[in-house]
Amino acid sequence: MRPGYRAIVTVLSAAGLVVAGCSGGSGKGPASQSSAPPASDSSPAAQNGAPKVQNPLPAKVLAGSPCDTSLSADDVKEFIGASDPAKPDDDPSLGTSCTWHNAAGNGASLSVGYQTKIKGGLGAAYSNVKPDAVRWVEPGPIQGYPLVGYLAAKSNGLEKSECQLVVGISDDLTYAVGIFLSDSAKRKNIDPCTAGRDVADRVLTRIKQRA
Repeated sequence: MRPGYRAIVTVLSAAGLVVAGCSGGSGKGPASQSSAPPASDSSPAAQNGAPKVQNPLPAKVLAGSPCDTSLSADDVKEFIGASDPAKPDDDPSLGTSCTWHNAAGNGASLSVGYQTKIKGGLGAAYSNVKPDAVRWVEPGPIQGYPLVGYLAAKSNGLEKSECQLVVGISDDLTYAVGIFLSDSAKRKNIDPCTAGRDVADRVLTRIKQRA
């Protein structure tokens, strides 16, 4: 497990939630997207202030490794350019995870984690992460499923480079996306949480096909 991911695991696993850490993003795919719509306050709360998932997906959509099921090779290339081979980054207390790094070393990478070992769904992020987060955003649902984006308290000044996102697919299950922007994307002042939202949306499209 790479150092950056281990740091996030250390901080958040103790609180009961972890998002797959990464170094990802680029001036491609996510960079061209517009800002996310504002969150809706019409959904009833599930727990701890998190919106309730109206159309839950079955647990089987998060079976297996994200390296094989979350993003296609073309998806990864669109988001971060040509990448090194996918690297499994699993933790038995959290679930399965996968990380991709830009092969040219431009600073871009992304990760996807299936949080099958952590219970409480998106409510766990609201109770365990939100109070101490350096940044916390609620950018509105993707395909009807709620999500949040944030940087944990120990962000090492990465507010303009990195974002972690968690998507609730049921009131008890989530998947996570982490993104770290490329050097060129950072120079263009691209919002990493907006870029990460686009990745999370692509992952959701693929895993819904397994329902």
